[in-house]
Amino acid sequence: MTALGVDIGGTSVKVAAHDAGGAWRTATSDRYASPSPDTVRSAIQQGVASLDLADHAPATVGLCLPGVLDDRGERVAYAANLPELGGLEVRRLLPDALGAGPVRVFADALCAGVGVWLGEPVSGRLLTLAMGAGVGACLLESGRPATLDGRGAGHVGQLDVSLSDHAPIGPDGGRGSLEAYVGAPALVARFGDKLSGALASLDGQDPVLRALARAIRICHAIYTPDHIRLCGGVGAMLAPSAPALRSLVEQDLTLVSRERWSLACVDDLHLGAKGAAHLGAQPAGD
Repeated sequence: MTALGVDIGGTSVKVAAHDAGGAWRTATSDRYASPSPDTVRSAIQQGVASLDLADHAPATVGLCLPGVLDDRGERVAYAANLPELGGLEVRRLLPDALGAGPVRVFADALCAGVGVWLGEPVSGRLLTLAMGAGVGACLLESGRPATLDGRGAGHVGQLDVSLSDHAPIGPDGGRGSLEAYVGAPALVARFGDKLSGALASLDGQDPVLRALARAIRICHAIYTPDHIRLCGGVGAMLAPSAPALRSLVEQDLTLVSRERWSLACVDDLHLGAKGAAHLGAQPAGD
């Protein structure tokens, strides 16, 4: 049985297929900006075609979406980084070839978190921060999702981590939000095409690390994780700055935090698609 995962991101669509033998195939569509629903649909079709699944038609499809879904999980209620998808019925995004079989929809942060755990099945409580156009959180207890409201671990990207009275405003309209400091649009506006090198050489005084450290300290108080993993395009680029980030987090960190917590960055841009494929293949209700 082949399980297909489709990850609709802020700049491209990523897909992953997992076959009965345990092998993964992955692909990425061409990049886009402020895409229309038709553009996203074409990107999904392009990505799936690149997997060459002619002899391995997917038995299940997991679809992960950015933003907030309605209560029935059928429409995109709000997507700050993909505004043209707001109000859209989810199935309208799928090419006809994928619309016929069972399709299950999941939040993008959840899929990324499950993707991290598939690659590193740690025990205890795992908190992942998926950092790209936005910032999403996933909390797993020994690989199983733990939620605050039945949907996810909360909107960590909208945490107010203001570093001054003149803090920037994030895409959701919130002043001082984490995404206003570390979301990809804010970083590109600041660093331009030198983003990777800039994030690799940040010091402890830089607003990017200071804002992210403040958010992680809050997460320690709320979730008390054993492990924290940064993923997504931005999270992967922060790997060289992880030691400086950890030092900031540890300075007078609350005593309710776990004594031996770990921090690492995960460099795999198909985590969300892999997580979606895995979740889509699970029996409903699991």
